[in-house]
Amino acid sequence: MEKSEFSAVESSFLGVSAFSSEVRNLISGLSRNSASYLINGEKGTGKEYFAYLVHSKYSDPGFFKVINCRNPDKKSLLSRISRISGLKNESGSFTVYFSNVECADSDVQSEILDTLNCIREQGGNIRCVFSSETALEDRIAGGFFSDSLYCRINSVLVNMIPLRNRPEDIPVLFDSFFSAARKRNFQENVSVYPGVYDDISGMFWNANCDEMMNVISHALLVCRNDFIAPSDLFAGMNSGLDSVSPRKEDKSLKTAVDEFKKAYVTRILEENGWNQTKSAAVLGIQRTYVIRLINELNIRKR
Repeated sequence: MEKSEFSAVESSFLGVSAFSSEVRNLISGLSRNSASYLINGEKGTGKEYFAYLVHSKYSDPGFFKVINCRNPDKKSLLSRISRISGLKNESGSFTVYFSNVECADSDVQSEILDTLNCIREQGGNIRCVFSSETALEDRIAGGFFSDSLYCRINSVLVNMIPLRNRPEDIPVLFDSFFSAARKRNFQENVSVYPGVYDDISGMFWNANCDEMMNVISHALLVCRNDFIAPSDLFAGMNSGLDSVSPRKEDKSLKTAVDEFKKAYVTRILEENGWNQTKSAAVLGIQRTYVIRLINELNIRKR
C-alpha cells in the first residue's frame, strides 16, 4: 500500500479563476459516487492532485495507489494491475490512479479492461481513475488505443487547463508552493520581492506547476538576501530547468494550432446553434471530443 505524497499539502484545489471554481465543484460531485473518470491535461497541471482531492473527500477514504503506465518494466506493471481487484477485501474506499494511460500498450490495456470488468462484477470499494497528457481520441484513430477501454474510462472527462490560460491563479499557487518550500528548507525568514509577481504572471510555464516548484526550489538555493528577487527566480533557467518564456513571445506550433482549433470549433458551434451533437457530426469527431475541446481551449458562447 502507498501513502500519498499529497497527505501534507493543501486540502483544496487552489485558485481564484472560474476554472478553479468549476474544478472544486467537480471534486465535490465526483466524491459522491464511484464512477471511473478520465483526466486530460499537460504535464504539471495537477491531474494526480485532482484525483487525490476527490479521494480524500470520501466518507471512509482508504489508500490512494498510483500506477504509472509509462513504467518500462511491463511484467511489474501487469502484475500490479492484476492485484487491484484484491483490494476489495481491505477496509475503506480505494482509488487506483493510472497515470499516463496513453502509454499503455495493448497487453496493458487488456489487463486494465479485465480488471475493470472484474471490479464491476464483484462490486466493492475500488474506483479507478485515469489520466493522459494527450488526446486519447487521436491514439484511437491511430490504432494505438482500445476504443472499448476508452468507453469504459471516459464516463466523466476532466480537462486540466495549463497555467498560461489562467494567469490569475499563478500568484495564489506560487505563494502556496513558496510557503511549503520555505518550511521544507528551514528558510521561513525568506520573503518574495513584490516585483516577482508581475514577472511570474507573464511567463509561459511549459511544465506548469512542476516547473514552478522547481523554479522556487532553485531560487531559495541561490538567493543571498532575505527575499527572492526576479534575478534569483530565473537564475537557473540556463542550468537545466525547463525554459520559461514570456507568453507574448510564444510562437510554438502547439499554440498556433490551439488558436486555430479554438477559432474553427467556435465557428462550427455558432453555425449549429451551439448544439454539440450537430457540431461533432460536422467536425467528424465524437461529441465527447467536442466537449473536451470546449473546456481545454476555454471556448465560451459569445
